[in-house]
Amino acid sequence: MLPLNPPSAECPLVSAIPRASEAANYPEAPRAGNTREVVRQLIREEGFDVLPRPGRSGPPADLVAVTNGRRILVVVVGDGGVDERLRGRLERCTREGETRVYVPLRYRWRALTLLDEWRLNAAALVPY
Repeated sequence: MLPLNPPSAECPLVSAIPRASEAANYPEAPRAGNTREVVRQLIREEGFDVLPRPGRSGPPADLVAVTNGRRILVVVVGDGGVDERLRGRLERCTREGETRVYVPLRYRWRALTLLDEWRLNAAALVPY
């Protein structure tokens, strides 16, 4: 049997992986406190215009994205995680129209499970 040698730093695949110290320089690596800005950037990259947060009389969305007559309500889940307060917000948003939920990757499975349990399958889940 041949010995398994760890890949060297000269390997193109290994050199393409950012080191932990470099990861903070990438815009897709959200830092605490700027998750809404990261989501806003992701939405703009899809070609949407991001409107200011709706007032108290509007839906409880964090952002509203529009393009060519299409309107999407965006709920951003931060480090607080997925909980019952989120359920109420999502129920109201899904009644208003198309809804997307942006969650940190570490909460993805919990969010998917709860959306199914809450029967809120109309809300699209997008990990970031």
